[in-house]
Amino acid sequence: MNFIPASTLSLFIFIVLYFIIHTILFLKLKIFPQIKIWAATYFIITFIICAFAFWGITESYILPVTPILLVTTFAFCILFSFSKQGLQISRTFSFTALLGFQSFRFPLEVVLHHWGENKVIPMTMTWSGQNIDVIAGIICLLAIPFFKKSISLVWAVQLVSFGLLMNVLRVAIMSSPFPFSWGLENPLLLMMKFPYALIVPGFVGIALICHLLAFRKLLHKNI
Repeated sequence: MNFIPASTLSLFIFIVLYFIIHTILFLKLKIFPQIKIWAATYFIITFIICAFAFWGITESYILPVTPILLVTTFAFCILFSFSKQGLQISRTFSFTALLGFQSFRFPLEVVLHHWGENKVIPMTMTWSGQNIDVIAGIICLLAIPFFKKSISLVWAVQLVSFGLLMNVLRVAIMSSPFPFSWGLENPLLLMMKFPYALIVPGFVGIALICHLLAFRKLLHKNI
């Protein structure tokens, strides 16, 4: 499996987007001192994923290392989202913040489409294939001015965007070089390469947390 690196410009945009997202998170979450342990734990998970990708450990042992890293990341996201701290955050931040923030999925999908056209990733992972998560980024962006006016709109955007995120996970798994996957000529190898491996904890995981916090806010009717 030969990995074709991304262009310098697209990789730069990817890294800049990562730092913008996490800078915003840091500035918003620093008012919660009790969240430091959760943040440190997530940093450790991210560091391990990137270290494995950097040293080629993930590539050499895709089974079971990659599934373990994925399960660990998503287990953390779920545990954090349903913790006391997660509840506090869901009550503190508005739907505009929790869902509007997810508009980062639009530029990310633009980068992924560029990577698909240059064979960095399979086209199945782009809107030309089966990943249409760009729609989530667009509707989250366009709905920002209206979240405070309509709880029905909040539910609609939340359910559509969450469904699209679950579809991303499905397509990513089936595009990866697992025995049960689609067997693509150029399978998805981002988890095995640095800094591309940042996409799982740095983008997908954050999107999942925002959705789960939005669900908690909706179910607690704390509008």
